Amino acid sequence: MGTELSIAALQDSDIQEIAKLQEENLRANLTAEQMLDGYLSLGFSDEQFRAFNRDLGVVVARAEGKVVGYCCVSSATFNAPFPILDQIVSGLSDYDIPGADEKPTETTTSIYGPACIAKDYRGQGVLKFLFDQAVTLSVVAGYAFCFSFVSVENQRSLVAHLKLPFQEVGKVSFNENEYSVIACKI
Repeated sequence: MGTELSIAALQDSDIQEIAKLQEENLRANLTAEQMLDGYLSLGFSDEQFRAFNRDLGVVVARAEGKVVGYCCVSSATFNAPFPILDQIVSGLSDYDIPGADEKPTETTTSIYGPACIAKDYRGQGVLKFLFDQAVTLSVVAGYAFCFSFVSVENQRSLVAHLKLPFQEVGKVSFNENEYSVIACKI
């Protein structure tokens, strides 16, 4: 990566830039052609980002003085109120995680995502930097597993996440869309 990248915890001053990056990459705001380059399925409010940050954290990537990516990481319990994540959290013990002797539970699982990277910074290792910091936050908090989900239509994102330690462990449906459930032992 040619650009100097810094990774840090969310500061309140980052919220506006994160909200802008989210809006630029939200599925509802993109054409079919633009979606081929990856997208966010769900949007969150400023207060929801603050809540993610209070739970485990929001990791922010900066380059050239601006936010170029972010990811959220949170506890399984925090995510139970979200319908799509409730499906995953309520069925955690049904998933087989490669390399794990035990089954994931609500108390041993963190949820990774959403993650978003500015278009000009994709494919440059930003996702790995974000993921590594999210895993560090999860391990420090005592979690053994990390789960996420990606729309099966969002192949760019799915392929990128499967280059991390994530492996596809199942599928869930929500609002007539299908999502790959991805997970890893951390």
